[in-house]
Amino acid sequence: MKKLSIFIIICFFIILFRENICFFYGNVLGVFKLDNNYYEGIIKLKDESIKNLKNEFNELNDFKDKIKLINYDYKLSKIIYKDIYGSEKYTIQFGKNNKVNIGNAIFNEYGLVGRIYKVDKDISYFETLKVIKNLSVKINDNYGKMNYDAKLDSFIIDDISNYDKVYINDDVYTSGYGEIKQNLFIGKVYKIENKTISKKIYVKSNVDFNKLNYVLIIGDFNDNS
Repeated sequence: MKKLSIFIIICFFIILFRENICFFYGNVLGVFKLDNNYYEGIIKLKDESIKNLKNEFNELNDFKDKIKLINYDYKLSKIIYKDIYGSEKYTIQFGKNNKVNIGNAIFNEYGLVGRIYKVDKDISYFETLKVIKNLSVKINDNYGKMNYDAKLDSFIIDDISNYDKVYINDDVYTSGYGEIKQNLFIGKVYKIENKTISKKIYVKSNVDFNKLNYVLIIGDFNDNS
């Protein structure tokens, strides 16, 4: 009889507070479901971060292997910031405190990337080859000035005489006239048009200017740090 009375009382409370009980039960399930989704998201984010770090580590090692033959002092720097989407200006590590100067060349494993145009205490700013005007270059024993043509998406040299010997696949280097050091590889000649007096020479760079991550600052640092 006593057990029956207790059972009746319990049933009464369940009926009386059934809406509150259902609400509480639903919330508990929701919390556990939310927690599961939350922790799954955290685990996924962690795995992606580890993958990205591994890729960056492998990229850095590959980069170092490819630039061992650089004949100049350099500092290996990571790009910190790009001004805006589509801009050709970047912020990188190292500045005046690290002997970085305006005019230092920026280089990567594929060739000349650009040059430093502004230096602060601990960071520097560089512009890519695409916005450098009248860069002095050398092809074999011939000298000219190179500019980027956005419409043609090509670097062009147009002040080398028709009598000068230039051929398809010839290498193009910096001349050393100006701020940038000489004999830094830029790219290869892929097309030549003979004009009335001079040639119009098209140069292909293998640098992917949309995927810059690590670069070299070429300067007089007396170390490879």
